[in-house]
Amino acid sequence: MSYKLLFHILILLIPVTLKAETPADVAWDSQLTVRTLDNGFRYIAYNSETDSDPFNLRLIVHVGSVDDELRGMAHNIEHMVFRANKAYAGNTIYNYLDLLGWRTGLQVNALTRQSETQFMVRTRPDDALNLEQSIDLLANIAFNASLLDEDWQVERNVILEEMRLGDSLAGRVNELKKKVVRNNSRYADRPTIGLKEDVQNTTIEDIRAFYETFYVPANMTLIVTGNIDLKVLDSAVNETFGKQPFSPAPVRDYVELPLKEQLYIGKVQDPQGVSSIVSTGFRSPLEPYTTMEGLYQRFQIYFLRRLASRQVRQQMSFYENVDINSLSLVFEESTAQRQVLALAARTPDHDLGLKAVLTEIERLKQNGLNREAFEQLKADARQSVERNRTLVTQRNFQQWEDKITTAVMQQGILEDYEVRASRTLQWIDDLTLSELNERLNELLSADDQFIYYQVPGGIERDLPSQQQVKAFKARLPAKKLPLAQAPEPSQEADNALTEKEQEPVRIDWSSLPAASEPPPFTKKSWPETGVQQWTLDNGYSVVWLKQPTRDNKLYIRTIDNGGYLNSQNPEWMNKAAVQVWQQTDLSPVSAEHLQGWQGQNGIEWSWTHREHQLDRGAVIEADKLDKLIRLYTARQSLWQFSESDFEQLMDTLSTSIQAMSEPQEALNTLETLDHSAFKDIMRTFAQQPATLYIVGEATKAQIAGQVLPYLATLTTSKPFTMAAATPAPEGSERRVDYIHPQGKATVTINGHSTLSWKPETSFYISALNPIIQRALRNELRHRLGGVYRVQFEMQLNQNDQLTTRLEFTTNPGRVDELIAASEGVLNNLENVIASENLDRVRDDIDFAESLRMADANTWLRRLILSFKRYQSPQYLHTMQQLSQSIDAEQLTSMAEQIFPLKSQRIFIGLPVNKK
Repeated sequence: MSYKLLFHILILLIPVTLKAETPADVAWDSQLTVRTLDNGFRYIAYNSETDSDPFNLRLIVHVGSVDDELRGMAHNIEHMVFRANKAYAGNTIYNYLDLLGWRTGLQVNALTRQSETQFMVRTRPDDALNLEQSIDLLANIAFNASLLDEDWQVERNVILEEMRLGDSLAGRVNELKKKVVRNNSRYADRPTIGLKEDVQNTTIEDIRAFYETFYVPANMTLIVTGNIDLKVLDSAVNETFGKQPFSPAPVRDYVELPLKEQLYIGKVQDPQGVSSIVSTGFRSPLEPYTTMEGLYQRFQIYFLRRLASRQVRQQMSFYENVDINSLSLVFEESTAQRQVLALAARTPDHDLGLKAVLTEIERLKQNGLNREAFEQLKADARQSVERNRTLVTQRNFQQWEDKITTAVMQQGILEDYEVRASRTLQWIDDLTLSELNERLNELLSADDQFIYYQVPGGIERDLPSQQQVKAFKARLPAKKLPLAQAPEPSQEADNALTEKEQEPVRIDWSSLPAASEPPPFTKKSWPETGVQQWTLDNGYSVVWLKQPTRDNKLYIRTIDNGGYLNSQNPEWMNKAAVQVWQQTDLSPVSAEHLQGWQGQNGIEWSWTHREHQLDRGAVIEADKLDKLIRLYTARQSLWQFSESDFEQLMDTLSTSIQAMSEPQEALNTLETLDHSAFKDIMRTFAQQPATLYIVGEATKAQIAGQVLPYLATLTTSKPFTMAAATPAPEGSERRVDYIHPQGKATVTINGHSTLSWKPETSFYISALNPIIQRALRNELRHRLGGVYRVQFEMQLNQNDQLTTRLEFTTNPGRVDELIAASEGVLNNLENVIASENLDRVRDDIDFAESLRMADANTWLRRLILSFKRYQSPQYLHTMQQLSQSIDAEQLTSMAEQIFPLKSQRIFIGLPVNKK
């Protein structure tokens, strides 16, 4: 949890008293169990007492990059503790998690910050490890890492790959800003991931010494939330963390940002940077969160942040005729007891920007804050406290974990809400504007100040001297600086807008045809699944799954053959025709008027134009089905497209086509296109017969009276013939581009194969995906140390085309080695599958399915797939047994049908200097 995260509006819930000096005890919420063992280990627990809740664990080790001597050491430890472990006979934590069927990044995760390292366990009900076993896992990570040199030789390369992957302009610029904002501290030169030269020079002895110093019980806090037995928790903690001997927590007196009287001036410039900013800031001390004084200061800052930031933005009217693009004021709690306030101007003229930020600081000092805004914010704050009385009672165990973690990271306490609320309300009542202005002036007059110029790459810019800055600031108080007046909204305009918003939008649907008699249809029913189908003579079909939805709404999609890849027209023309058709006026109503009607009625079709189908969807209240179908019917039959519309379209299309890689053929086609021809193309899309799928508690009467009569009136034409997919050429092709900075290579391997599509086959493909992903990670990262992250995905589409995509970033010198290694994994999956914990795979699928099946969209999607393949709801029945049909033989057979890939395209990106 970053120190940058403050309480925001919930800071109002911090316990306060009217006078900061009034002594008071700040106590943990009574719903929490807080204990400290004799060896200094602390744990904080929240028992949700909800049987359906799992539990979460978060172990915070109070060590981060700020503690590094060799930069990157805390992060190195976070990696190494997942390697060999004494508690598992030298086996790695990674292997142990694989045996459980758990995944790093999902059930178990870790992260290193500047001031702490965190290890998280996320479970589900009846998971592979219970509470005691999960606590034992964290204790083994904390105290029993083997820290072997052979492991470090591999993991060092993984960390270097993480550096290679994470290098970005934004990251580099943030580190440069940190050197200024947190100058004269360890934060300024200790990035969390470390420095390459330090990581390369680190030995296993360095790692062991760091682990022994900082990974001691007195330097740890465990947070436990969810459905837990407190007696079991106490016993488990005492039997694991409690068995460790006492060792004092390291003295970390460098964690707080040091303050001194100074004006620090620096430059932020990266060769690839484009931003141009001037910022001036002030660093001030804060009292601890565990004191009334400290809580009171944060309360004031809550008001100051909102009032002063808004007021600064309003002063932009003074800079309308000069090159100042924006002004902003930010408050940041850089560490638990330090406040940074900074005002920035975005401008290409740094000298002008410096004058602007210094002027606006003085303007704030002279004028203070706006009283009307202050009184309004007090009223809003009171309402927020009252709203949160309800919200706090709805807090789930995960939110409790977040709140406790925030309190621990702020070196504070999570107090009882009612205690906080009652104090806060009194505090709000007695807060005065003069008090806030006095506090604002204190912050803007802090002795510890900084200025930085952020300069685009390649531009020379001299920094101002301290004497120049001080001389300009000294002249400012002699000049009265007025406040810009905030624009007042017109009352008349507001009233007119309100009346317009409230006035119902009506549409005369009399021109919309509807069958005067029930239309002829054929009907099928599948009582075992609750599905019924009506097919009309014009090719339209309605498929309805009667099933309750969580929100009692109807989930609807229409699918037709109007994809943009067909044998009739080029792709660009099909896309344009559908986009224009979607936005045209209708004969009863303009597009603008229609939008207002849709908003008032909560009715809208969302359009997705795919390669081989046009897919439209909506979610509505059941009593609005008739309006939704009227809108659909009107869009199919009453759209309008004039000559003037066509002329505007031609200009747009010409511009778009010229941006294509090979535009000439399209431009030639465009030259021959006229209004009538394009309108005919639009009409062919509008006349594609569709299947309307509905999931929810509609009624037969609604289908018969509000759906079928309208669909039956629609004119349809022959469904499009979809353009046949071009099979990928067999064999392997390799392409190399020289595009990256020095020391970086990327590899993307796209594979293609043919496999008969069925929903069930797609299901088995999805079951194979995480198995293959894990095998590639174990080989390329854990064994070879060649990558930090490897991504793999395999998909089977409804046109019998199977595609795979493998991606990783690595050292340019290891590209061929890792490509060969990945092919070795993919072509020998039989052993991988045989070693998998398939019981866990099935459990994972069942758990994921239990979540998915609560979503009506899942049923709708699978209803569509079933009718696509079987013209019946067969898949709705078979899908419920699929997970239990997964076994090694079945998965191995599937893998053997796919690998080795018959077609493979390898794209390699290498450094420019290797060309």
